[in-house]
Amino acid sequence: MHEARNDIDIKNKLATGEISAPDVAALIKGSTGNDHSRSPHHSDPSIMVHVILRKGWYIKFYFVDPDTWFISVHQ
Repeated sequence: MHEARNDIDIKNKLATGEISAPDVAALIKGSTGNDHSRSPHHSDPSIMVHVILRKGWYIKFYFVDPDTWFISVHQ
């Protein structure tokens, strides 16, 4: 799932279909600890937001069981 955000949706390559969910998953799966950072969500600090920087991709997401929410997927 991707999180709806006004102007960012036109840049979010997952939301626009320019990259598939399996391709995003493969980028995340292939990442290492050096590619990863995390911080609390701005509107709910109990939710950790993860950022993966890998192969020129910026992938920002969080988990709310049982779903994964993608905030942005950019290249």
